[in-house]
Amino acid sequence: MPRLFSVFPSGLGLLLLALASPGRAQEPAAAPVAPAVPAPPANSAAGEEDAQSWKFVARASASATYDDNIFIQRTNPQDDVIYRVAPSFGWGIGSFRGEFSPLSSTPHFLAQTGEEELPRKDFAFVGYTPEAVFFDRHHGEDDVNHDARIAARREEPLWNAEGELHFQSVADTNIDLGQRLRQTYYSASLGGEYALTGKINGGLRFDGVRSDYDAGFSSTDAHGKIYADYQIAPKTLVGFGIVVGYLDVAGGSNQDYQQPVLQLKYQATSKLSFTGQAGEEFRQFASGIRDRSQFAFLLNGNFEPADGTTLTVSGRRDTQSSAQYAGENIVQTVYQGGVRQRFWQRVYLSLTGGFARENYENNRVVAVVARRDDYSFYKAALSGDITRRGTLELSYEYRKNDSSLANFSFNENLASLGVSFLF
Repeated sequence: MPRLFSVFPSGLGLLLLALASPGRAQEPAAAPVAPAVPAPPANSAAGEEDAQSWKFVARASASATYDDNIFIQRTNPQDDVIYRVAPSFGWGIGSFRGEFSPLSSTPHFLAQTGEEELPRKDFAFVGYTPEAVFFDRHHGEDDVNHDARIAARREEPLWNAEGELHFQSVADTNIDLGQRLRQTYYSASLGGEYALTGKINGGLRFDGVRSDYDAGFSSTDAHGKIYADYQIAPKTLVGFGIVVGYLDVAGGSNQDYQQPVLQLKYQATSKLSFTGQAGEEFRQFASGIRDRSQFAFLLNGNFEPADGTTLTVSGRRDTQSSAQYAGENIVQTVYQGGVRQRFWQRVYLSLTGGFARENYENNRVVAVVARRDDYSFYKAALSGDITRRGTLELSYEYRKNDSSLANFSFNENLASLGVSFLF
């Protein structure tokens, strides 16, 4: 709903002011038991002192990618070499270097910033990344992408709060639409937690996103969540929450939805953690079709079995509006996993893969589009920290979409070489 977005900037502005003027922490009457964290490094005092000063951060990234199917077509695929140059600029206070990332997903930044082990993660910053994209032969596809973000976080002994405003305008492929086009996203979030007692935490969060397409149906999704967690063991919290949301669809039926969820948070050590939530989603439509319900879930896990080895898993199920078809929703179920191994202190081998199933369901009384997509990807990357704050990455990725509508099926191979420096 548009009115929901209008309240986010003012709330975030107050949060930015709070971060810009750090106050003295109040002593809690009974501090909650926190998960185990590693002892701060010897230079943490210097790191915390630097975190309290305003600073300018810049990052430069560049990559070259060979793509054998730049328009994700089933037949007559066209290949090209795509060059990307993305300077990033950020200004803020606190330990925000780890939060500051460019629009391009590769190469990911692996070198340490000196802020990873700080005991608190207070920050406020403004960041912007223009990304110039050049095609070796298809010059009509040359473009400039934009990524702008305002984000802030504040941690105190009894509470924490965070917020973000994010704008992205990207020319890229879209599986739902089956083509390359300009996509624009406006998103906002605001949330926080408070320790109600030594073992009970309460939280509140609001999220909204507006999706626009040059050749597709736009939509706006806004929802809020309230929840409470109870610490049943020193490193385990269980809780209950309720999500209430509204989906405004340009080409179909608007929808209300509710999700009562159970959630689990487990952090045995700083090297083993898991969070998950599951529940039933109830959705009502402003049209003549019957209400629906379905199982919804969200999970994330991280495990470091040995020094230099990291395993990750994630999964989710959610509903979004189709940009391709008026009157259709997409119920998307995603699973993803990866492993990263460090060699010789500065070299990393990463293997990741994922699978997504997208089922199309009508949201109004129209002829149902009988479409289901099964999308999978596999990626291998070799990265190296060539300087203290510079990374070089060589990667290969395979993507495949099997659709019940044959025209949306495709295979794609990508080979990339990228470099990134943080200043």
